[in-house]
Amino acid sequence: MTVFLPFGRIVTYSCLSNLILFHRWERFSSFFVPMQTIIVNIVWIVSYFITWPITRLIWPVKMTVDKSVTKLKGPIIIISNHKSVFDPWLVPGAIPFRVFIKLLPIRILATKDYSDPTCVWLEKFKLISLAHYLYGAISITKSLSFEEKTDPVVNAIKKGQSVIIFPEGGLNKEKTIGNFRRGVPYIYARTHALILPCSVNFTKAGTVVNVGHPLRISESIITAEDTPGSFYDNSCIFLRDAVVRLFKKIPPSAKAHPAHLPGKFKSAKHG
Repeated sequence: MTVFLPFGRIVTYSCLSNLILFHRWERFSSFFVPMQTIIVNIVWIVSYFITWPITRLIWPVKMTVDKSVTKLKGPIIIISNHKSVFDPWLVPGAIPFRVFIKLLPIRILATKDYSDPTCVWLEKFKLISLAHYLYGAISITKSLSFEEKTDPVVNAIKKGQSVIIFPEGGLNKEKTIGNFRRGVPYIYARTHALILPCSVNFTKAGTVVNVGHPLRISESIITAEDTPGSFYDNSCIFLRDAVVRLFKKIPPSAKAHPAHLPGKFKSAKHG
């Protein structure tokens, strides 16, 4: 007994001290951001400052941003029609930097099934896969179930991450905006994250990106439609109409808006 008592005390004290240290480390480690999130944030910030001179000087893009956007902070759901492979950079690049930085980290809901010739060619060199990795994209395929496609987005938002979603479900190069799929209403019903509607349009006057007024789906509509197997028809129409209004809004000037420095922007009154 006298031989094993000191050893037993040592083991007991060691376990207690480790528990205390682990508890303190858990509290302390909560201040650290996972390395992948740090990488995603850095990539987005670098991309923003690469996109900025391109869309203002080399490839002038007309931009309007609703003045209410200045009050935004993440996590939010950013939705837009999908005209080109450049949309994931055009849309965030239109948001003032002082707001953009508060939306990070941003994830993109992206497909791994490519039908567009440009995407197919890029993926031959694994460039899209590389972009998915660097931007922490939530990659999906047609073979996944609806829940398998949307639940990772719900989890990301609940962790404080903003998400970019193209509700048409793929590239649409037609002159009109396609029907919206039910993913965004389903995700909204489980997160109630603010939705930021945006639009991308290629016109004779040039490329136009509009960032609209943040919105929420009516509680009565989303509650009535949030049932198993629902296609959220009214919610999809509501969201599509918001994007269509932006899509049809063409700045009157044939010239691009004055290049705004990060943090400054051309505002547009809501409505």
